[in-house]
Amino acid sequence: MKFKNRFSIVTSIIMLCLIAGNVLMLSEMKAAIEAGSAVREWMSVALAASLIAVGLFHLLGIISLIWQFRYFRNDSFLRAAAFVIGFLSLFLLAVDVMMLRDIGNEYMAGHDLSGEWQMVFAGQVVHTLFAMLLLILSVVANRLLSKKSITTTAVKDEALFLTVNKIGIISSILGFVCLFLPGWIGVPQAHLNGLLFLLCIVFLIPYGLATAYWFFTKRRERPAEWYDEKQFTDVTRSAFITLVITIFATIIFYFFLSIKIIDIHTTFCLPAYLFLTLLLFSASTLYLNKKN
Repeated sequence: MKFKNRFSIVTSIIMLCLIAGNVLMLSEMKAAIEAGSAVREWMSVALAASLIAVGLFHLLGIISLIWQFRYFRNDSFLRAAAFVIGFLSLFLLAVDVMMLRDIGNEYMAGHDLSGEWQMVFAGQVVHTLFAMLLLILSVVANRLLSKKSITTTAVKDEALFLTVNKIGIISSILGFVCLFLPGWIGVPQAHLNGLLFLLCIVFLIPYGLATAYWFFTKRRERPAEWYDEKQFTDVTRSAFITLVITIFATIIFYFFLSIKIIDIHTTFCLPAYLFLTLLLFSASTLYLNKKN
């Protein structure tokens, strides 16, 4: 585990350097395009190679976080946040490629490319955030390993149970933010609907993987043995709380929509409902578990 963790530290540092280089190259490319100059070919090749390398390092970083989840017998909000942001950042790398392709196809025609550039640079912020979180978690884990101490604030099954709910909270909160953020930063309308659909899937993937792994650990147990008495009570109460609040919120939303107090695109409705349900269930389960 020590070697894996040190490799993760090196990976995150290299990733930060590559992202910094990408920002410099993107800034120079943007300035050249706005000045009507040709983009140097070597810079395009270097940027493409760098994006591929950053993508590979993202995959290694996510695997490293999974190792940490399995090795350290504790639940961590920071680790859960890094796990979710890692998937978002990996998705935004694909968005970077699409936006840069559009910029390359459209800048000769004199189209307004401000929205595409804003998306690309916003993606670099998320890439940097993931790399920094991975570096911090790896450094902290390295110190724990050097002291030969393993945090044991919760038994293994309970730690996994709590981690799944923390991933659910973070996924839903970031999902809500990303429902409105693309419009605020000026994402072109032609990309907006498809982007929201894909973001909804991206934020559900970490929670789905964590839940699937939890089910995998319970595969040899009967369903009645999946939860202890307190966990079963917490999950049951959380499900009831979620049901009541979502029904109440849906009624209020429908009323406001009917009398035209609010006007929202139908594309937002299903993702907002999914994220609200996930947030309420995960947050109430975690609260009830920590309460006693």
